[in-house]
Amino acid sequence: MAKRLAMVINDIVSDTQSAFVANRHILDGPFILNEVLQWCKRKKKKSMFFKVDFAKAYDSVRWDFLIDVLEAFGFGSTWCKWVRGTFCHAKGSILVNGSPSSEFQFQCGLKQGDPLSPFLFILVMESLHLSVCRAVNDRLFTGIRLHDSISLSHLFYADDALFIGEWSDVNLRGIIQVLNCFRLASGLHINLNKSQLLGVGVQQHVVVDMANSIGCSVMQNKFRYLGVMVGECMSRSKPWDDVVAKLKARLSKWKAKTLSIGGRLTLLKSVLGASPLYNMSLFKVPKGVLKDMESIRNNFFKGANLSEKKITWVA
Repeated sequence: MAKRLAMVINDIVSDTQSAFVANRHILDGPFILNEVLQWCKRKKKKSMFFKVDFAKAYDSVRWDFLIDVLEAFGFGSTWCKWVRGTFCHAKGSILVNGSPSSEFQFQCGLKQGDPLSPFLFILVMESLHLSVCRAVNDRLFTGIRLHDSISLSHLFYADDALFIGEWSDVNLRGIIQVLNCFRLASGLHINLNKSQLLGVGVQQHVVVDMANSIGCSVMQNKFRYLGVMVGECMSRSKPWDDVVAKLKARLSKWKAKTLSIGGRLTLLKSVLGASPLYNMSLFKVPKGVLKDMESIRNNFFKGANLSEKKITWVA
């Protein structure tokens, strides 16, 4: 079932979702978001970025809503019956002091680890995408218009949702109303305590007052999205300090002198050489940063501590 669903999911899911779909990459979202942030700062465009956290996303999906979504996307009655069967016959138990309790029937949610669950979840999120698009068309929410024909209002990666729009109290209230309606239908509700609001081109006290009014926290101008720092000018060396510090921290956990040359080389290739690649896949690294990281790896390979120097016997 998962393979069949994966074959048709690309034609159903919109471009705003980049999770679990062929030919879409996790870095698409951070790349687009970073460009939009830089554009808003250059144009001095008053805009808001609302990062939403769904509480127990996979465990809260209502089954009746999921079946309605499948039927709305054109899945036949036989397919919907199969999907319903995978849920209705699922049971679980709780380990209490190492002993399992009596089994009980699940009432909602998607099974973690099931290869079918990610595809079903992004279909649920696709219904949210359609709701946001309808809200934009009805002017309940206004996204960022980059050009005459390009407008951006949201980015989704599984349960990571980010809403982008013009800065106004009405605009923020509008998207919260859409999310509340989505909660009543799907069972997914927002955890406002973990949600964050960022205002670009807006005074800080205005952003704080707006965040306090809805119960969320304030997001910094430079923040992490899907593991990548966005909002920074990555052509400079300063924004890469965290990446270099992470590399040093991983090296400090290993005693170089207790490992053979082969062990150090294997560790460098499999772990320490790959750790910065996620950020380097998106941004061009300054030469000075590359030199610092290469120096750290060199010292580890030679068996020297990070605070001392050692002669390199082979070039």
